[in-house]
Amino acid sequence: MSRGTLLVLLTTLSLSGCAHWLPVPMTVNPAASTDPVIDLKAALNSEQFPPALLEVTDQYAKMTWVNGATLVLTFADVTDLRILHGGEQYRVVASDARGKELYRIDPRTHDFGTCQKFVNAFYAITKRPVPAATPGGAGDGAGVTTPAPSSPANVN
Repeated sequence: MSRGTLLVLLTTLSLSGCAHWLPVPMTVNPAASTDPVIDLKAALNSEQFPPALLEVTDQYAKMTWVNGATLVLTFADVTDLRILHGGEQYRVVASDARGKELYRIDPRTHDFGTCQKFVNAFYAITKRPVPAATPGGAGDGAGVTTPAPSSPANVN
């Protein structure tokens, strides 16, 4: 294999897995979620690697995977909720007030609808005020940032 061919191959391989994740404007509609617990469970179970055990209440989502790893996403800790788009995929990222990613939902189908369902159900279950919509979406047009009460650390 020539040096040029090798260089082209390495460049192609290095760029093929690099998606730039950009925020997507969105409109939050909690009324679209008639049963937020069921909608949150559906979104979390639609992940590429869904939890083996899933418990959702109006305060948290507790996920346990087959390897025994457990994560509790305490809704009060989430102050920033964004739908991101990269390549042909969509995901939801929930972050705390410091910008630390608390959880990321990567639907198996990579679709916007599942991500929007999660956001709507999150607002419905937490009963937080819905951010004012802008022409590009909600909040700053890039995601939804809302104040939440602080709570203790939630990752086991």
